[in-house]
Amino acid sequence: MSMHQRYALKPSRVALGFQFFSLLCITILLSFLLNIWLCILLLGLALLILKLFRKQSTVICLEQLDHDMWSLQQADCRVIQQVKVKKILNHSLYIVITFQNKEDPNLIIWCDQLSKQQWKSMQTRARLN
Repeated sequence: MSMHQRYALKPSRVALGFQFFSLLCITILLSFLLNIWLCILLLGLALLILKLFRKQSTVICLEQLDHDMWSLQQADCRVIQQVKVKKILNHSLYIVITFQNKEDPNLIIWCDQLSKQQWKSMQTRARLN
């Protein structure tokens, strides 16, 4: 397979940093509105929820089969899922891939999950889509 048809995804540090930064901003804003103990309780709850979301299965390989047909391989599953891509949106820091089937969650690919060459390839694919 060509490198423009197969994308091996690494874990994203940018996504984790973005989530922590957002959580920090929300906590700072809440500290002005609520008393300190309630703010600490909400921060603990938010960190627990963040940890649970980080444990969700992640896509480790994305491969184009046909024009709209792609295969997804998840980290915790040996079964390769076939999906039909509806749209690829480029948001500079990340790319969102939406699927035809509404039950399939959108896939977000952050800029540090791919090599520079593959990232440029994915951005070009988003422009053409």
